[in-house]
Amino acid sequence: MAPIAIAMWSIALQPSNEPTSFIPQSDLRITNIALGDELADASGRTSVKLTYQTPVKLDDEDDDEDEEDAPEPLSTTVLGSLTPGKIEQATVDIVLEEDEEYLFELVGKNTIYLTGNYIGEHRS
Repeated sequence: MAPIAIAMWSIALQPSNEPTSFIPQSDLRITNIALGDELADASGRTSVKLTYQTPVKLDDEDDDEDEEDAPEPLSTTVLGSLTPGKIEQATVDIVLEEDEEYLFELVGKNTIYLTGNYIGEHRS
């Protein structure tokens, strides 16, 4: 079964000192990041970071129970860096899983828009 787009999605990320928490209602594909139409810094670069739970390798069933209580490790990646007049948007292909928490963080002064669509399974 191939995934199909079922609804449009977008979010505007504002510069701040705190990451923006987001939990998708269903699986979500992010396809584009773009600068907003009003620039706070007409020459500075703004980067979008994504922090997510790192998938844990499942080993044997006899793992220590102490490991179950440990918090899941987090990973951070940069989705893209945009600079006015040079690179103002970028195509990406990122899928966020339903009911998982993700953190978006901006490094820079400009607003960035993420756009994509919720996805579902096509059943024949």
